[in-house]
Amino acid sequence: RELFQWTKPLIGDFDGDGRREVIFTYISGFRRNHVAEIYCFETSGELRWKFRPGRVVSGPNASFRPPYSIRMTIPVPPRGGKPGLIALIAFHFEPPALVTALSLQGKVMGEYWHSGHFLSATVADLEKDGRDKLYLAGILNSTHSATLVVLDPRELGGASQEPDPIFRLDGFA
Repeated sequence: RELFQWTKPLIGDFDGDGRREVIFTYISGFRRNHVAEIYCFETSGELRWKFRPGRVVSGPNASFRPPYSIRMTIPVPPRGGKPGLIALIAFHFEPPALVTALSLQGKVMGEYWHSGHFLSATVADLEKDGRDKLYLAGILNSTHSATLVVLDPRELGGASQEPDPIFRLDGFA
C-alpha cells in the first residue's frame, strides 16, 4: 500500500519579508520503506531548504528508527517580535509521534516526543495573552485513551509523561 498525502501545501508570507513562500510535503514509497520530507520554496521557485523528520529514539523494549512520516505542517505566526515557525507533526508506524518546531530557515528549534499518535492539531491564542499554543488531539497509548496536549511551539522539549513504564521513551525529561 502506498502512503498518501495527509498535508496540504502552505502558501504565505511566513517570514514577514513581504514575499510568499511555499511549504510542500513530499511522501513516497511504502510503509517501512518510504521518504517523507518537507520543502520550503522561495517565491521565485528556488529551494530555500528541505527537512526529513525523525531520529532514533528508544524505549524499554524497542528502538524506533526513521523513516517517520509527516501528518501535518502548521504555520505558527510571528508574535511579539519573535519570528514565525513551522510546526511539523510526524509519526512512526508504531508510536512515537514527533512534534518539531522548525525555523523559517529549516533549523530545528525544538522537539516533543509522544507515545501515541496525533490525529489533529491547530495553533491558537485561546487565553488572549499574545502567546500562541499548539493544540494536539490524539491517542495516548499507555492509557488507550484520547488525549489533548497543549504545547508552546517556541519552547518544545521532552516527551509525554507515561504512567506505564513500558511506554516511556529513554533520555527525555
